Amino acid sequence: MLEVDLSDIYGTDYSRDQLSKELLLNPDNRKWIYNPVIDVSLIDAKRQYRIRIEQVRKKLEKERARKAEKRDKGLQKIEQTFTPENYMATISSLRNDRALSKVWQSFHFGIEVSNIPFYMDIPITGEMVFPCDRRIWQSVLFDRFIFNRKEENNPTVHLKRVNSWIKNYNKTFPIDWALCYKTIIPGTTEYRPVSLLNYVVKKYFEYLEYLGFIDKMYYLEADVKSTHSLIPPNKNRSNIFEAILNSIDRDSPRIDSIVSSAIDSGRFEFEDVDPESLNSIDDLFEEGDSSLAENKENIESRKQKEIQKELDEGFEDVKNKDFESQQQIRDRYNKRWCKCVQCKSIVREDGMNSYGGINAINLGICNDCYRQKK
Repeated sequence: MLEVDLSDIYGTDYSRDQLSKELLLNPDNRKWIYNPVIDVSLIDAKRQYRIRIEQVRKKLEKERARKAEKRDKGLQKIEQTFTPENYMATISSLRNDRALSKVWQSFHFGIEVSNIPFYMDIPITGEMVFPCDRRIWQSVLFDRFIFNRKEENNPTVHLKRVNSWIKNYNKTFPIDWALCYKTIIPGTTEYRPVSLLNYVVKKYFEYLEYLGFIDKMYYLEADVKSTHSLIPPNKNRSNIFEAILNSIDRDSPRIDSIVSSAIDSGRFEFEDVDPESLNSIDDLFEEGDSSLAENKENIESRKQKEIQKELDEGFEDVKNKDFESQQQIRDRYNKRWCKCVQCKSIVREDGMNSYGGINAINLGICNDCYRQKK
């Protein structure tokens, strides 16, 4: 049923021909009042919409399942890789003098590859996230972000930019993406899930900071203190660090804890230590002192106490906060806290499986409830 608008000729002396044209030929003056096809079309459109929604839902579920499967396989691979036997075998298999020599030709260090500095060969827990000789990726990072920088530009190094370059622009060394899922890394002092790639890169630049090549890091950024030089600015620390590396099992999955324990002990901040004169790491300690194992135990125990203290103080800061509010809740250490909607516990962000969303910025599911659900 159509409605025809004749207002344009209403009140005029119109002819029969004008009326016919308005009624039959003018497409602009009419509209449907009722059309049975519309109802049918609307029903069909809704049916197609439901079909499309179901297709998208299935596609998203399939994609989530695929990603979950890849993540499970990745975490399983990480777990298998970190068994002592597999770890040592993997590290040994990655050593490749020929590949290193080929890459070394692109540098302008002014030395032969046989004289590669020890700090371009630092063992780091989880280094197989770059499945190549560690001397390759460490020399590449040192060359690009330290050695080849212009002092007049006041260069800085930012770990987010380093990681971005590695993932998006680096063509020299590979990445094992199956090892990049966040996990608790065995043999380290990390107590929350992190990506092996981010961890390994951060650890390497922490060692360069220790040797004096870069300033102390703040918010993952530091000033570059020495460019176009292969000599570590801090000679004492360089000698000690080299001595430590020469005296320990480099293929241990707990290498970071071993090195960290030796450094944190504070027993070697003295001048003119010759790394070649030390037969073992125990020579770094005075006679009668605790053994390295005991010292490491004490350091790790102290760190655990500090971690627990931070948790306790953080909880006290936020326990009376309104978690229904739409403002992020943080403690004195600037760590976020959330409330689990299932067990109602107040949990720090590293203990949450998921959180946030519309009108639920401080709410989510904690790790314990998520594991029980699975």
